[in-house]
Amino acid sequence: MKKKLKILIVEDDSSVAEYIKTLLEDFLEGIIKIVDNGKDAISQTFIDTPDLILMDIVLNGDMDGIETSRQIQKNHDIPIVYMTANDDVMLLEKAKITDPFGYMLKPIQYRELQAIITITLQQYNNKSLLKHDTYISKSLQKIYHPLIITDIEGKITSINEASANMFSLDENTIINKSVNDILNIKIFDKKITFDEELVKLLNNNGLYKQEEAVSISLPNGGVVPISITYSMINNDLGENDGVCIMLVDLTQQTIEKNLLHKKQLEAAELLIKERVLKEVLDIGKDINQTLIYSNDIEERLHTVVNRIVQFGNFKIAHIALKNDLGLETIASSKNSLLYLNYPNEIPNSDSFLNRLYSSLKTRRIDLWEKREGTFPTLFNHRVNNIPISSILILPLCSSKDSEIIGVMSIASSDENAFDIDIINYFEEFANDIAVAITLQRHRDEIENLKQQRENNYEQTILSFVQMIEERDIYTKGHSERVAKYSKAIAENMHLTDEEISILYRAAILHDIGKIQTPDKILLKPGILNKNEYQIVQEHVESSVRMLKHIDMYKDIAEVIKEHHELYDGSGYPEGLKNNNISLMARIMCVADSFDAMTTNRIYKKRFTKEEAINELIARSGIHFDPKVIKVAIKVFDTFEIPDISQVIETDIETERMAYFFRDNLTQFYNEDYLNYYNQNFFDCLEKKSIFIYEVSGLRDYNKKYNWYEGNKIIRDIASIISDFFDDSKSICFRIHGNKFLILSTLESFDKSKLEKQLEELLINTDLYLKFKSSNLKEDKQKCLNEDFEKYIHNMIS
Repeated sequence: MKKKLKILIVEDDSSVAEYIKTLLEDFLEGIIKIVDNGKDAISQTFIDTPDLILMDIVLNGDMDGIETSRQIQKNHDIPIVYMTANDDVMLLEKAKITDPFGYMLKPIQYRELQAIITITLQQYNNKSLLKHDTYISKSLQKIYHPLIITDIEGKITSINEASANMFSLDENTIINKSVNDILNIKIFDKKITFDEELVKLLNNNGLYKQEEAVSISLPNGGVVPISITYSMINNDLGENDGVCIMLVDLTQQTIEKNLLHKKQLEAAELLIKERVLKEVLDIGKDINQTLIYSNDIEERLHTVVNRIVQFGNFKIAHIALKNDLGLETIASSKNSLLYLNYPNEIPNSDSFLNRLYSSLKTRRIDLWEKREGTFPTLFNHRVNNIPISSILILPLCSSKDSEIIGVMSIASSDENAFDIDIINYFEEFANDIAVAITLQRHRDEIENLKQQRENNYEQTILSFVQMIEERDIYTKGHSERVAKYSKAIAENMHLTDEEISILYRAAILHDIGKIQTPDKILLKPGILNKNEYQIVQEHVESSVRMLKHIDMYKDIAEVIKEHHELYDGSGYPEGLKNNNISLMARIMCVADSFDAMTTNRIYKKRFTKEEAINELIARSGIHFDPKVIKVAIKVFDTFEIPDISQVIETDIETERMAYFFRDNLTQFYNEDYLNYYNQNFFDCLEKKSIFIYEVSGLRDYNKKYNWYEGNKIIRDIASIISDFFDDSKSICFRIHGNKFLILSTLESFDKSKLEKQLEELLINTDLYLKFKSSNLKEDKQKCLNEDFEKYIHNMIS
């Protein structure tokens, strides 16, 4: 694609400037810019240097066109054509000092403009080419080794003095001749042509050196061993324009010349190396910027590998990190699939993967070059005629003694791509990448630990609450209800959001210390004695001890510590009174008491909502803060109070209450559990019948045969009764030691069959059975008219 011409018009008359621009656009394709004064013209040459300037001699401002041109020429070599409205001789003579390429008189004519633009550009190009050729010619003559310049077809365009001496030819006699006619070059005694070498040159990105078994035949018949270097010459547009061929005579060198030659080559290589290192440093800068400013580590690494392959002969960049299974690819350059062809089977000892694992294990940098002979087959094929020829494998570690976290590999089409400096730079990049990954992992780990800790705290809250509620039927849902009541009161008293949150969480955990209260006391289905009550009170201090050392629960612990303190100072643990008790604790105390009042106990029926509110009002100013009670009674009135009781509903609850309600000898329920049924009469009415068997003569039997034999008889009787009434809706009790009471859904049963089994058991024992029964359905009115406990007592007495 041809380069677009850039033209700057310097004209203070905007209409004239636009007219000239229109004429220019009619016959050439380019970028045309307009300024109206000398100062802007000078600035524009620095911003975007034009290829040609059309300069009005007379301009507005401090500088005319001539002075503006003189200032521009101090810094730029740009052809300038003057425009003027008159042909003042003195003015034109003054303009000559700036060596303009031409003049145009206004008004500007189309044909004149077209012609002078064409001539000016041709003259400027010829002048530039002359300077360039002179520079090239002088440069060539300074080079010690024979140097030949050809065009892209292989025709010689220039040689230096060393070449003329080697071939005993005058430069003028070989210009435009084919290089194949002049150079008789052989590799391993096989003649090579320019076309063959050109292919190699193109395949090696414009630089190719052949130094093994190369010889050249001279016109005098001699054969000289040489090394030959081909370098592509590009024009301004980046197109291949020619070839530079440098020959080094390997037989005629003296120590002095060898030293000079070495310095010359080092200088040339240093220039190339500086360019390479600059690019590598630019890569490093980009990588560091990426690693610093990107939040996503995988996104960072993908950016890194793709940036690496944008430069030079690097074709693949690949990063793999260690995991429990080995290595996992985290980032790979976009073109990797063109080159990589991982085998499905386990790789052999020379495979790429094993080299990665080796570097990972030994912590050593591994440079793998094709000339080793063990180069992996997955890299041997070509892509776009460019083979992979060397691979650099670097372990990823943030410091000398730190853990290896993975490997980075970079593949190049150049066998010599990785010298010691390049390796050192890439080693630094690998360390930077390892540091970034390690830091990100640390940040992620800290964040995960923080989140996990918070989650664990929350799970701990719920777990403790659940453990307590599963342990004690009474507390099931109690903490959540107290928290709900407390929150509602606090909101209506306009506490802050933070205080409401603290109070709510404190209410959830307020009974957490009961986890240390013995079952014998916590689950006791009756009123506690003084010692038992003191032990229960210790749950407050237990709760505080469990929570106060956890930062996020310190505020909660303070509220829990005071929630059993009463307004008049009669509470515990410290006997605080009035405003010495925190407001949050005073609120929780009311909410806790209200829920206790409205929950059924085995030994005490619950209050209705109205009864509980009246009780709170009665104790306002004594046990409770009047300000809290004033708000609380309005809040409680809005709640629907659930029917909460200590009814045993599950097998687990049954077994846990067995300590209090089971007869140890028969595993039937005891008289205490029968009293519970007396207090929950309507549950009993679900049963249709009461059957009672009394074992008479048991006392005498125990005296005669001892208590052990008596207990055995009782167990056997209970076993027969239990098997007979083996349905989930019948409940068996042992009362007064020798009586068995069955509450059953059966209105009748095969009494003779049961009694036959019992009589067989009691043969020769001097024991006999008495039987009573009652149909609860028929006696319902009688049960309602008298106390049901008395009704049962009359049956068993």
